[in-house]
Amino acid sequence: MVATNVGPQKRDGALNRGAVNVLAVVAAVAVANGYYIQPLLNEVGREMALPHVLLGILPAATQIGLAIGLVLLMPLADAHARRVLLIVVPLQIAALLLVAASGNVWMLAAGCFAIGLFGITPYVLPPYASVRVSSGLLGRTTGVLTGGVICGILLARTVAGFIAVHSGWRSVYVLAAAAMACVLFFMARLIRRQASAPITTSYRRLLASLVHLVRSQPALRTAALCQAFSFGSFNVFWLGSTFYLHARFGWKPDAIGSVGIVGAVAALSAQVFGRATQRFGAQRTRFIALVAVVISWGMLAILRESLAGMAVALIILDVATTVGDISNRTIIYALAPEIRTRLNAVYTIAMFVGGGTMSLLVGLCWTLNAWSGLCLLGAASALVSLLLAQSSRGDLMRSRWQKRGLAPTNFYGAMMFGAVGYHDFEGLTVRDDEKARLVTSIGNKRALILRNHGLLAHGRTIPNAFNTLYRPQRACEVQAATSVIDEGLTIPEEICNDSYRNTFGSQLSTAHVLFDAMVHLIDKKDPSYKTQDRNTVPI
Repeated sequence: MVATNVGPQKRDGALNRGAVNVLAVVAAVAVANGYYIQPLLNEVGREMALPHVLLGILPAATQIGLAIGLVLLMPLADAHARRVLLIVVPLQIAALLLVAASGNVWMLAAGCFAIGLFGITPYVLPPYASVRVSSGLLGRTTGVLTGGVICGILLARTVAGFIAVHSGWRSVYVLAAAAMACVLFFMARLIRRQASAPITTSYRRLLASLVHLVRSQPALRTAALCQAFSFGSFNVFWLGSTFYLHARFGWKPDAIGSVGIVGAVAALSAQVFGRATQRFGAQRTRFIALVAVVISWGMLAILRESLAGMAVALIILDVATTVGDISNRTIIYALAPEIRTRLNAVYTIAMFVGGGTMSLLVGLCWTLNAWSGLCLLGAASALVSLLLAQSSRGDLMRSRWQKRGLAPTNFYGAMMFGAVGYHDFEGLTVRDDEKARLVTSIGNKRALILRNHGLLAHGRTIPNAFNTLYRPQRACEVQAATSVIDEGLTIPEEICNDSYRNTFGSQLSTAHVLFDAMVHLIDKKDPSYKTQDRNTVPI
């Protein structure tokens, strides 16, 4: 008898393309719950007697609830993803039914808040999947799942608008509850228990680790703040357009919701841009994306009387926002694979705090200056995100700033045990008398960490020098990334000494292997460096 794999997931727990695609659909259905309210604001406001200036409270309640849910629940998902998901989904179904049955504003607001509080499913899935695919598929997987989330966000408007016109806005939430029951079935089948040893850190320390993450990870800090303002800008359009399209063109919820179909082109491009992010670098694609978001707001302000012109601007806005999100996630997922769920929690918390804040401001800006006020708010939020993106710094610099220097807390640190010297920063290296001090600092060491500056290594051959430079570089990255755990775990000295001897005792004969492998990767990615005139290469 020959056993065949009929499911979308491999037996070893790794996710194949089919499983990733199914999880993308699950993410789309789950994330939509928080966005059904957007095209319904005018109808809900009339029924509940809410003025425009207060309508932003409802979507803001969902997003603030989600931020709180991410703080309280996401840290547990690093080790207990399946258990967390199978608890929060039934609770979100109950919240959807509460909104459908709400008889007053307070009950409605409480239901919206609970939808967000238990709406962490689409934000648990990307880090869960990212550690179950090969590194070569990380960009594609991130793109597919991000595409599912964006599709859910945008098409939620289309679905909600259509159902509301034909069956009333409350029917939207009844059908959403039924859809989530189907999601529960698929997740129970796809999401496996953690194969690795569970994290034994207490829940209190897990929550504290989120704060430590923010303090210790500059790349995470920058990505989270960028996404907070970028997603806030994105929210300004999708909430504000509900008011504008109704006031200027008299559109009903189904017509307003149909705009989501135009915006969904961004989700269809997510996979392509996921690969582009890996090819050209996440920081570069993030910068370009944020510039495009700012430009799209200028177009929305100028072309406000042209539906075709606004559609073009909307496509640019949605594609650029998607690319920015993929770029930010690619940056943070590279920091520390074993705590990706907590990294994602910090990132997503910031994202929804930004979105919730902007949701509250939408009603006020619309009341004060209509569409012009909304365009100014959206552009300002995107511009802040763009400026923040320029402040990012790498993990290596973080380790150079640490007072204790390089510690033997990881594989690469053990190999460099006793092989690294330190030199205090003296400003620009232009004085001849510093040469002697540099020689003294490096002494008989293999590499030198220039505090607050950079890294220096030497070797008898180019491959040998490259290996000596590569290992402390990786040690610094791992140390900076895992500093969130901060449990003082170090590798015993005898093991470090043995690692050092094995590393440098045979390095001359094996150095070319790693060096040749790196050259092969560069040749595969972009061989133009071999023929490019160095005078034309941008610095």
